[in-house]
Amino acid sequence: MRPKLGESLSTVQKYDSLALKANNSQETSAVLPYLQHAVELDPNFATAHSYLGLLYASDLQEPGLASEQLRKAYELRDRASEAERFNIEMNYYTFVTGEVEKGIKTAHTWALAYPRDPAPPLSFGYMSAYLGRYEDEVKGSVEAIRLMSDTGHAYPNLMEGYIALNRIDEAKAVYRQAVEQKMDFQFLYDDMYEIAFLEGDSEEMGRQAAATVGKPGVEDLLLSAVGH
Repeated sequence: MRPKLGESLSTVQKYDSLALKANNSQETSAVLPYLQHAVELDPNFATAHSYLGLLYASDLQEPGLASEQLRKAYELRDRASEAERFNIEMNYYTFVTGEVEKGIKTAHTWALAYPRDPAPPLSFGYMSAYLGRYEDEVKGSVEAIRLMSDTGHAYPNLMEGYIALNRIDEAKAVYRQAVEQKMDFQFLYDDMYEIAFLEGDSEEMGRQAAATVGKPGVEDLLLSAVGH
């Protein structure tokens, strides 16, 4: 049980659930407060530490904070369910010890144990990209979307795989699909801006930049891309 600061287990789980729901439709700035509050309510909440660490590692580019959270999750992994342990161990190997191949192997085992869960193929895809295996990034992202069409992070991951493989038309089609589902991920804007840059489409670049104005965690990401 996780009663902390006068809060019940159901309240702690509520914040974790709200974070996951936001994570499937919105930018990191919408997800972060829920996870931060969840670990404040229960410092031993292994899964919340793991998700928080993953956001710091992949979205916010804060390796120090990511390592702290992911180490904590790994230390507490015996408190988590089997599926959660796969996720915790995979993130720990990938972002803390740098054993990406071991992380990919963990994702494979996780997928075999839970074949209907979109998280393992999604994870397999983005970890493969770290090793330059973009065909595998596409494969994992497509499978995650097949299993659950609103698996939000799969769309920018799939776009990035297609961009790396110079399959630009397919990347643009993925963007349109995400927009039709009213997804509002920061990396969708960034990826579409990159495509527009590659195609010399200044009008589209302007539209993507304008769409991020005033959105914390979204505008700064695109401005960073512009600066590079």
